[in-house]
Order: sequence, then structure tokens, then C-alpha cells
Amino acid sequence: NAFQEAIQDLKAKTAYDSPASTGGPLATSSALRGLAGELSQVLGNRINTGGTITSLFDLGLEFKRDATITLNAETLTAALANHPDDVKTLFAGKSGVTGLGTLLTDKLNAITQPFSGTIATQKQATQAQIDRLDTNIASTKARLDKHYDNLARQFASLDTYAAKLQQQGDYLSNIITSFNNTQQS
Repeated sequence: NAFQEAIQDLKAKTAYDSPASTGGPLATSSALRGLAGELSQVLGNRINTGGTITSLFDLGLEFKRDATITLNAETLTAALANHPDDVKTLFAGKSGVTGLGTLLTDKLNAITQPFSGTIATQKQATQAQIDRLDTNIASTKARLDKHYDNLARQFASLDTYAAKLQQQGDYLSNIITSFNNTQQS
């Protein structure tokens, strides 16, 4: 159940809906999108146990296309009762045979290694992208601030020029009014 919930959660977070152009928070991560399939592939491996039980399918597990897993309890009970050594070898392995437990541990280690695992690598790539975006935002803000300062200076100059033109207009208006008053008298 925990594996199934983890896979469903991963699929939901990496899903992308093309018609709606929306996606989960990890939809752009191709490495994480393929993770569910990689884990399912490991669990679907056939192990040469030397007996009749060679995979989880022989224990009654069924992996559906929608990433759900079902268990046939009768098949599991019969396998445990009739082929316990094969079941043990399937999970734990034996000399010359790597069991599913080791395969899954190796895969999970490759995914979760602190500095070189899939998750760490994805986290580093995402942080690098965030850093680039932060730098881009800062430089764009600096350019906008500079442009704003230029526009503010130009506006102040235009405002001063408009005030001078207003003074000249008032002066000319007074002269014309005075000239008209002189002519009428």
C-alpha cells in the first residue's frame, strides 16, 4: 500500500494536462516522471531462483496500468506453503543470485544518494534554475529602476519647461491684454 501510494503521489505531482496546459509541481522533471516506471520495472524483474517462484507475479501481485497493485491472497498463500525457499531466494537472493530486496535497495539508493542521486541531481538543477531566474529578476529590476529614473528626470525637465512656457504665455497674455486696453482708450 505504501509503495502504491508513493507511486500515485509521484504520478500526480509529475502529471501534465496538455489541453489545460497545467501540470503538477514536478511536471517538468523528466527524471522524476520516469521514476515510477523504473521502480515498477525493478519489482517486475524475474529472478532465477532455481524454482517455480521467479517474480512477484508468481506470488499473486498484479500491476495495473494505472499503477495500482492488487494481491491474490490464495496465490500468495499457496506459494508460501509450497515453495518457501523460492520465495526466500526471490526476496533475499543467494550465492550468485541477486534478490529483489537488493535490487530495490540499489535502485532506491541510486535515487536518494545525498549528492549524486536522482532526487539530489534534480534538486541541484532546480536550484540552479532558481538562481538564474533570481539573477535575471535582479538585472531586469535594475534596468527598470534605471529606466524609471530616466523617465522621472525627463518628466521633471518637461515639467520645468512647461512651467516656463506657462510663464511666457501668461506674460504674452498680459501684454496683449494691456495692448488691447491701450487701443480701446
